[in-house]
Amino acid sequence: MRKSPWFLGGLAALLLFAPSAAQDAAESCTSLAGTIDAVSVPRLEGEALVGFDVTGTGATGPLADMEVTARFDVERFLADGSVVITGSHRFAGGALGDFASRDQGMTSATGAVVNRMELTEGASGFLITHGPIDLETGTLSLEYLGVHCAGA
Repeated sequence: MRKSPWFLGGLAALLLFAPSAAQDAAESCTSLAGTIDAVSVPRLEGEALVGFDVTGTGATGPLADMEVTARFDVERFLADGSVVITGSHRFAGGALGDFASRDQGMTSATGAVVNRMELTEGASGFLITHGPIDLETGTLSLEYLGVHCAGA
């Protein structure tokens, strides 16, 4: 898939701001990297798109044994067809323990997704996801990277 310039710029900006206070306690932190497959279902009010509900269908890496769900709200639509979203994720049932995030992301009109999650409940740290979404089926195939610090 050819990545659009906004997507690559957005990913670079997210990675630039990715370091968090969680990295100060490196002895209790775990680096995260892998893939997540999921399905996104649009949430409508009448005919207006107001958000997405997402359910993980599989993962690799440290999140492989976790149940992953997310809920996103549409913040605004951009002139190029991109959608700015905010929301949260819940991660449950794995070796890392249960934790949640506060998210900010964007989906392009061509099906590229980038999202930054700040871990806010049950852990500290961050996750960045990026990859394609099939706009017809809602199927996501994302790569993730980040840092998880236990006991926050």
